Amino acid sequence: MKTSYFGRMKTMSLAERGMCVAISRGCPVWYKGKRLLELAPTRAMLRMAPAEYDGNYADILAALDPKMIAATLGQDAILLCWEKPGLPCHRHTVADWLQHHTGIEVVEL
Repeated sequence: MKTSYFGRMKTMSLAERGMCVAISRGCPVWYKGKRLLELAPTRAMLRMAPAEYDGNYADILAALDPKMIAATLGQDAILLCWEKPGLPCHRHTVADWLQHHTGIEVVEL
């Protein structure tokens, strides 16, 4: 499993594009791929301070079964959201959460 961001899709192969799963609340208008809204922050969270956001996002993940999420995503999934690599982003939190609870290594593409 991997993570990336919408802006990188233009450089992905057609096969990689088919493995993408958006985990953001919103998506670019051109994105027509799979989505898993269970992993998306709420709209209200997008206006929160980082500490409050992190706590609320931890609550979202705590309510989910990581093994079921991993099975739903599939081992070849590329988790997408908006932030460029190096910027704080919930996809990295999801990657850490999956690795901690399932042992699946999730790396940035």
